[in-house]
Amino acid sequence: MVPARKLFILARKSKAVTYHSYVAAALMEYENNNQSKTASKIFTLGMADYQTVPAYACQYLDFLAATNDHNSKNRCTLDSTDDVMLM
Repeated sequence: MVPARKLFILARKSKAVTYHSYVAAALMEYENNNQSKTASKIFTLGMADYQTVPAYACQYLDFLAATNDHNSKNRCTLDSTDDVMLM
């Protein structure tokens, strides 16, 4: 998992990074390492840049539903819809 983490760090620094990198890194942490806290931190970090991307918000919501994190799910839904409405 260490090489994947290093690759994610490099990807974050790239100007060509997309939300897919955040989703992949978070889901690898969750699925392979059973690290739901680390995965949640990665998704939260991605929300700073991809909050208005519906596909990212859906991936994050799916993760939150899988981990039964209802408080974060509600917050994520409100944050995403607020930003979309402001556009």
